[in-house]
Formats: sequence, structure tokens, C-alpha cells
Amino acid sequence: MSVKKSITLLKPESIISMSVSIAIESEEIQALLRRTGYPLKQENGQRRYGPPPSWNCPPPGRGCEVFIGKVPRDCFENELVPIFERFGRIYEVDHIMLVLLGIMLGC
Repeated sequence: MSVKKSITLLKPESIISMSVSIAIESEEIQALLRRTGYPLKQENGQRRYGPPPSWNCPPPGRGCEVFIGKVPRDCFENELVPIFERFGRIYEVDHIMLVLLGIMLGC
């Protein structure tokens, strides 16, 4: 059953958990989590990848953040993280979602 077909059968409050769980449970996402050891959580309309399990320093300070807009709505961490890793170690990726629809807005 595709996500679009199943969404029409669900109550609105179920849409988020279904779309997020499908994305988190995808084989590509699981492979990324195994490779990096980073956690991935869904909290308050955000998907949060990180921080690294072996980070022994304080979190990066203010001004160390980068906002990236126009991220395709079907683009998840398994595609974004390898691109970001080319530039250095990642502390955290916050993926902002349109809460009721499970659509990604940016990171």
C-alpha cells in the first residue's frame, strides 16, 4: 500500500506517525544510522539527526548553524547527510516538517 493511498484512510493525527515511520524505517535510513551511530528522532514537527554519540565537547556555539532551503519534500537524511559530510563532521541536522502532512520544509 502506498503512503498516499494509506493517508486517505487515516485520521489526520495518524498521518505524521505513518509518514515519519515509513521514512525512518526505510532501509537507506537504517543503513545510515548503522554507519554513523547517530540517533534519529521525531520531535514537535522536526526530525533531528544527531548529535554524534561520541561527541565529548560542548555543542557548537551560536553562529555555527547553516539553513538550507528549497530541499525537495521527499529528501531525507540518507540523501542529505552524505552531501553535508563532504564539508566536515556533522553535529546535528534538524529537518523541519509541515506537521500535519509530514512534508519536509528545510534543514
